[in-house]
Amino acid sequence: MSKPEHTDENCGLLAATIVEQWDLETLVAYASEDLDRYYKKYPEHFHNDWNQTMEHAASQRLSVGGWTVHLVDDEDGHLSIHAEHEDGTEVHHTGDDLGSGNSWGLRLTTSGIEDEYSTKGEK
Repeated sequence: MSKPEHTDENCGLLAATIVEQWDLETLVAYASEDLDRYYKKYPEHFHNDWNQTMEHAASQRLSVGGWTVHLVDDEDGHLSIHAEHEDGTEVHHTGDDLGSGNSWGLRLTTSGIEDEYSTKGEK
């Protein structure tokens, strides 16, 4: 076998080929070791990434039907709810109040859902 040329393209090809053969545990171990070295070398990135990562870790992402709902509980106890639909169109509140007593609820739709509804009629 001939000696391959040491190019950016070949380095990328070799890395991708090796990684494709590893299991998830090995990938995670290498990534963790690499990040550990990186954060020890760049403490300013550590602090910024720490805050963003810990904030994200404290949130929940749920998938329901074509919806992705992201729930975030902040340090003051507030709950923020963000929703998006796989159709990628604008999300709207329908105005329906689904709450009762000590609960709160709302109904969301998208421009795409409403366009389909008006074209095809009620599902």
